[in-house]
Order: sequence, then C-alpha cells, then structure tokens
Amino acid sequence: MPDIKYRIWDYDFKRFVEKEFDFLINPKGELFIFRNDKLTFFNKEPYEIMQYIGLKDENGVEICQGDIVTDSFNRKMKVGIFIFPGNLYKN
Repeated sequence: MPDIKYRIWDYDFKRFVEKEFDFLINPKGELFIFRNDKLTFFNKEPYEIMQYIGLKDENGVEICQGDIVTDSFNRKMKVGIFIFPGNLYKN
C-alpha cells in the first residue's frame, strides 16, 4: 500500500505549499496550516489539494492527482481518478 501523502498547489503564487508548512485537512475538506507552532485556517483560494498516487516518474518525483505527465508516445495527460458506478465484479 502506498504512503498517503498530499501536497497543495497555490494558484496565485504558482508553487506548492507543502514544502514550507505542515498542514491538516479536516473532514469538511478545509485546509489548515501549522505556522510557528499554531494551527491557522488557510482561507486563501484558489488552491488545489493533490494526493500522491503511489508512483514516481523517471526522475524519482512523486506523481499526484492533477499532475500532467507525458507518456512514452509523448502524449500529455492529467493524472486523475476514475470512479465506476456499481459493482464491476458481480458473480
């Protein structure tokens, strides 16, 4: 099972937040960051919370949902999740 890791993309500053701060996501999906040993609500938008999918690229960089990757045929695609309705494995 892969590690459960997240990173946050800040659209305003065009950089990742997780390199600078520890953060917490509550069950409502609200984002809080730790600054100077205090938990602070991160009310700045827009931002995107991206989950690590358990794979790394050819350079060893962790791939997260929302990343744009290039395949061996030089096609670019955005990494995401596919959710299928119902039970695909009925007996």
